[in-house]
Amino acid sequence: LIATAVGGTVLGSITAGPPLLSYPIAKAMLDEGIMLGAIAAFISAWSLIDPISLPVEIRYLGKKFAFWRLFISFTLASIVGIVMAVVL
Repeated sequence: LIATAVGGTVLGSITAGPPLLSYPIAKAMLDEGIMLGAIAAFISAWSLIDPISLPVEIRYLGKKFAFWRLFISFTLASIVGIVMAVVL
């Protein structure tokens, strides 16, 4: 349960592009039988975590802020996945 949510978060955090693209991918994941918790974590991470903008964020907001935001976003996306897996 936790591993699938974290896996969805990792997958969503390393993908790049507009968050709108996560929905067709999530539909394909659903068609393949992937748990809803992992899909929820994937969509949440895609919209919350943006590794491409991390260097700009570090430059203008500082390392401490950027890494705390990254950590909190990763944790939050994983929690969303866990809660969705338990509820659904």
